[in-house]
Amino acid sequence: MVCHPPKVYASRIAWMCGIVIACTVLPIIFSACTVAVDPRKPATEPFPTLPLAKVPDFMKGTIFERVIVSNVVPATAGGYGLVVNLHGTGGCNVPTALRQYMRNKLAFAKLDSDPDSPFAHMSADQILDDKRVTIAQLIGKIPPGARQGQPFDITVKAMPRSGCTSLAGGRLYQAELSERGLASPLAANINVLAAVQSGDIFVNPALAYMTPSLTDTAKLASLTTGYMLNGGMVMSDRPIFMQLREPSGSGVRWMEAVIMQRFPYLSPGVPPDVARAVKAKNEDLLALYTPDQFNGDWEHYLGVVTHLYLRNDDSGFIVAKCKELFAVAHQPDAPLKDISFCWEAMGPDRVSLYNQLITDPNPDIAFAAARAAAFNGDTAAKEALLQMATNGDCPFQLPAVQTLAALPITPEITHMLGTLLNNPRATVRLAAFNVLKDHRSTIFSEVIKHKFVLDIIDGNSTPLIYATRTGVPHIAVFGHGVSLRPPVLFMAMDQRFSISYIPDSPLVNIFYRDPVTNHSYTVTSHNNLAEIIARLAGKPGPDADSTFDFNYTDVLVLLERMNDQHLIVGKPLDGPLDDGAFVMEATGQNGEVLAGLGNDTTIEGSRPQGTAPDTRLTTQESGK
Repeated sequence: MVCHPPKVYASRIAWMCGIVIACTVLPIIFSACTVAVDPRKPATEPFPTLPLAKVPDFMKGTIFERVIVSNVVPATAGGYGLVVNLHGTGGCNVPTALRQYMRNKLAFAKLDSDPDSPFAHMSADQILDDKRVTIAQLIGKIPPGARQGQPFDITVKAMPRSGCTSLAGGRLYQAELSERGLASPLAANINVLAAVQSGDIFVNPALAYMTPSLTDTAKLASLTTGYMLNGGMVMSDRPIFMQLREPSGSGVRWMEAVIMQRFPYLSPGVPPDVARAVKAKNEDLLALYTPDQFNGDWEHYLGVVTHLYLRNDDSGFIVAKCKELFAVAHQPDAPLKDISFCWEAMGPDRVSLYNQLITDPNPDIAFAAARAAAFNGDTAAKEALLQMATNGDCPFQLPAVQTLAALPITPEITHMLGTLLNNPRATVRLAAFNVLKDHRSTIFSEVIKHKFVLDIIDGNSTPLIYATRTGVPHIAVFGHGVSLRPPVLFMAMDQRFSISYIPDSPLVNIFYRDPVTNHSYTVTSHNNLAEIIARLAGKPGPDADSTFDFNYTDVLVLLERMNDQHLIVGKPLDGPLDDGAFVMEATGQNGEVLAGLGNDTTIEGSRPQGTAPDTRLTTQESGK
């Protein structure tokens, strides 16, 4: 007989009693708590049902009415990068962890492959201690709807208390931007959102090479902030989300099919089973991807999608809607922006239902109809827009140019825009140029030493020098015989730079003394401003003499000083010298085409409350 200790007997008795109680009591408890469940209703509602959006009657039945849009705010990505070639204004007094991070990067990646570079034979610590070098914060705003490989501008900011007083003349080396890249250098390679290529930093030319007082915080802030034009590249597609207000599997598939029918291809030649413009994520969420045909204009794409009628394949329904839109368009203070979107969303096959309005005596209605029809490929609408664009008295002259500029580039559109490059109105010329600069069939263009594109638009228009400050850097010279006012005498950069005429010669001398090395350089050029610009950036002349190496910002600094001294002139074919001007691209100058529906008219203010897409962020946005 085996004897167990008392403790063991006690524990076994307690365990057996527990089983008896559980078997007796629990069925009673469960039977008392049982509630009848209606088998027709789910136990929980996985996706909440929301009321439909309040919209005008003519927009009932659109996707607009049935969705909440999200992920339409730029995504911030950050990181740190090394800036070199500063004019003694650098400094690397940064936290130890950041300095060590940059030291490690320099150890694994050679800073400069050029054996003649001043950094080629320096150690990592020697480079970081050099006053021509600083470590900067890099900030990228990735736009909504961005596609993989899409370029965008990068903001470069000197680190606070680093000792850097100006980024003028600086060159940034390759880096990565991530979601938490600014929070910790160690997070730079975690969830990388964008890559940053090497390139020159653009700073405000009005302040570059100034030495402001340490108490002038505004100027110091401007000088220690620069931009890498088109310096970032998106690493993966960033969709826009649409959450259904009335979620259902059949509803989301129906909406997906309607959008796919209108936009079957994301990119030309790429089948929908590989990449598509819309994807259903679950019963209440759709992801939109901006098709190539919109050239990155996600707002335009979203506007068309949200104004699609869900019964867009029902011809009888669309005919009735067009009659309704026709009547609403002729009412006082009509919401023509929404109406134009509705027409455009109907597609190319429905243009005949409203194209008679292109010749409407009301210019507001005529532009709204022409805009929608042109985006659907209608030739008569494009011709009507060109007439508006060349008519200085038309209230929609500039919006018409912007609409033509937003259309897919074809020989027909290129020719139309080319006729506007010598328009008397500078804003019309620039709107046309901002499209044609990327399609050089009508413009003589040359890439100067991989720094910027020099564009020459010869014509009898007022002389104008135009510089971009977003995207690929461009300097455009408009006019005939654009030069410096003779006899040429121009000085800048504290008299370290000068351009002077050579007596009895068509040439000018260009002189520069480097503030760091104190070396002096002199080159010659014809008194032709386009040629002078190219020589400044390093293009050799016919005599193969020494060259300069000014970057984009340096060249703009000099052009601005020339403009300040009223030295830029042109020689029209049939007149005396004409004063010219230098202008830089204004922020938002190339605003979205639809803004034209409110340009110099009463239409912008007529947009009724409640017809802007609901962009409340939702819990589903976490999938971005």
